[in-house]
Amino acid sequence: MSRTVLRVFRTYGLRGVAALLLYGVVLRWVRWLNRILPSGRRACPACGWEGFSFEPLFHETFFRRGARCPRCGSLERQRGLFLFLQGHLPARLAGERPFLQLGPDRAISDLLRGRSARAWGLDRRPFGDVRGDAARLPFRDGAFGTAIALHVLDYLDDPQAGLAELSRVVAPGGTLLLQVPRIPGGAPRVRCVIARQPIWRFGDGFEDDLRALGFEVSAENPGGAATPGDRARYGLESKPLLVCRRAP
Repeated sequence: MSRTVLRVFRTYGLRGVAALLLYGVVLRWVRWLNRILPSGRRACPACGWEGFSFEPLFHETFFRRGARCPRCGSLERQRGLFLFLQGHLPARLAGERPFLQLGPDRAISDLLRGRSARAWGLDRRPFGDVRGDAARLPFRDGAFGTAIALHVLDYLDDPQAGLAELSRVVAPGGTLLLQVPRIPGGAPRVRCVIARQPIWRFGDGFEDDLRALGFEVSAENPGGAATPGDRARYGLESKPLLVCRRAP
């Protein structure tokens, strides 16, 4: 713990240390509540966990409450994607083109492989099937029927290069599933700094970039047909999922 505090202090100063210490207090409190209170108030659709509250997620100089599943570690956007795929994928995917997931999530990987899909996960860190850079994907043209990138483009130095690479590896008739932080306005993207880290936010012009690459774009509810009560119980985000379909 002391090494973590020192690392955060060197990078983010006292504000980061204060956030980290408060995060630790809230995390212990949430875990205690999950042990003593009746389960069922919150539930993870991906792994079946039930409890009083999802755990907080620490991120440099702040933390987000009610974000992470204590069992499988899925976040709000991943639980929403799980429900979306669960409602849109056939029961068996054997023989279909492979799936590519950038920044792979265990719950999504388990869902795909449970339906006999061929699925690849790529990450800069050694967490996926392939270690690589989203701006230089090590796959041939048209290798995948579906590519998934949730909050990946916003962290790239050149998100346009990453988008072009995703377009390159999605086959004709394939689908690209994207989620990015949005800003109002017509600019395709604006770079800002959060917790000393440059992050891209994308405006209304982002859809025009996708259409220029040959995709038909629709914004869909990642939670599918979940009721407002279920959305609260599953801890889902309200951010839309961009479903980008390429003509055969």
